[in-house]
Amino acid sequence: MRVGSTSRLSKPLHALIAAVALAVTSCGGESGGESCPGGSLVCDGECTVVARDPLNCGACGVACGPGTVCSAGSCVLTCVAGQEACPAPGGAGYCAPLSRDPENCGACGVVCGLGTVCSAGRCALTCVAGQEACPGAGGVGSCTDLSRDPENCGACGVVCGPGTVCSARSCALTCVAGQEACPGAGGAGFCADLSRDPGNCGACGVACDAGQICEVPAGGTVASCRCPAAQPDACGAGALGFCTDLSRDPENCGACGAPCGDGDACIGGACASATCPGATLCGGACTSLDSDPVNCGACGNACPAGSGQVATCAGGTCGVLCADPFVDVDGDPANGCECRRQPGPDLPDLALVDSDCDGIDGEAAAAVFVAPAGNDLWPGTRTLPKRTLPSAIAAAAARPGPAPVYAARGTYAGPVALASRVSLFGGYDPSTGWSRSPANPTVVQGGSPSLVASGIAGPFEVQLVEVRPSAGTSPGASSLGIWISDVVAEVTIRGVRVIAAAGAPGAAAANGVAGGDGACGGGGAGGYGGSCSGFGGW
Repeated sequence: MRVGSTSRLSKPLHALIAAVALAVTSCGGESGGESCPGGSLVCDGECTVVARDPLNCGACGVACGPGTVCSAGSCVLTCVAGQEACPAPGGAGYCAPLSRDPENCGACGVVCGLGTVCSAGRCALTCVAGQEACPGAGGVGSCTDLSRDPENCGACGVVCGPGTVCSARSCALTCVAGQEACPGAGGAGFCADLSRDPGNCGACGVACDAGQICEVPAGGTVASCRCPAAQPDACGAGALGFCTDLSRDPENCGACGAPCGDGDACIGGACASATCPGATLCGGACTSLDSDPVNCGACGNACPAGSGQVATCAGGTCGVLCADPFVDVDGDPANGCECRRQPGPDLPDLALVDSDCDGIDGEAAAAVFVAPAGNDLWPGTRTLPKRTLPSAIAAAAARPGPAPVYAARGTYAGPVALASRVSLFGGYDPSTGWSRSPANPTVVQGGSPSLVASGIAGPFEVQLVEVRPSAGTSPGASSLGIWISDVVAEVTIRGVRVIAAAGAPGAAAANGVAGGDGACGGGGAGGYGGSCSGFGGW
């Protein structure tokens, strides 16, 4: 069961989210000389966040009326997604993110103590994995995800402007692939992966209960909230919801809200005398401190887990594993297991989605890799790529099944002959683990045509390639980028740019045929009529 003290501050609301200590700015409110954290103003001698203070909403002295709330610096009837309305004096209210507000932590009016932070709706000493503590008023901080918080984007106190979103720790106009823009405070928004974000699960603003995880169920398409394997049972709802194990929780033994008596343990969902042979009694439940992720090494030491992760305990030491189907591709502990593996093949596409979580857009195991810095004697793997396109295409064509060629950025000599069942995909960058982007130009230069597909019986695709043919050389010759003839299979060309050179001048025309003799002249005036011969007459 949860225990928390509640209290309310009599003064106007203090700053919810403060800037980094080094980024403190001087406010020109009523006192003029006092300094407040970023995003705050001095109103009536107190630092306040005007984005949510109903007595100073948007500016000092602007009070919201009864039945309204102060949200994003405006008096409105409802809060933006991810925030809840909390009451305030005068009948007006304010909007607060209960998952991280140290003055409303988990519920309106629950104030965290000095030296603590509000993390995942609970007052704690440290933040959960993937979040960082930003300083707040009174020595109490809030936990936030700097990679997407529009009020702390990349660093505490960095506020994104209206019409922008916080994406990958930077204020931007759009979100990265795989994320959706959700509305936030001040006209700015944040980017969320609706397939695994417990604060925006399946849709913006749909928050999971404390302890739940967000994932797409097997066979489904929309994510939903559920409890993790270590605590599979959900009790309560909303801010009062939590996950537990009804088979061993003495406060919820066999059913939510069914506590065991003093000194009893919950064993297999039934209350029994608290004897734990070979185990340890923790909170009325028998457990192993060596393997219990909720009591790892000591009673009450719960192992943390980030997004897409499952907490583990081995030998009394906490660890994490990726929960299926999530994969840790980038090795960054800050974002947990960031990639969700999708069913089906991972075909390279212009959305650049790594659906099989192997680190690249496409299937690395099936492809032949080529890069200008490679070597045609190498096997064509990511670490040992081929150097020329003809060598890579020949290696792919020699494989028993369809095999694509993944080409790194750079310039390759043309002309290049394509092959049956061998697709060519460009835009890769070996220096970043073969990540893919339209900003990585793969250029085939030379020859006319530069790419040739002739007599091919199997389907193929050319994608994210720039073709630069040579200028025409023989009289009347064109500059041809791609030549396709006698192909009886499906051909797909996507994201390809052809920049043709000049055609050659036409050949000089031949001399015309000689003209015939002219007509005879008329007779001279006053004389005899003249006769005409082949030599012009006389």
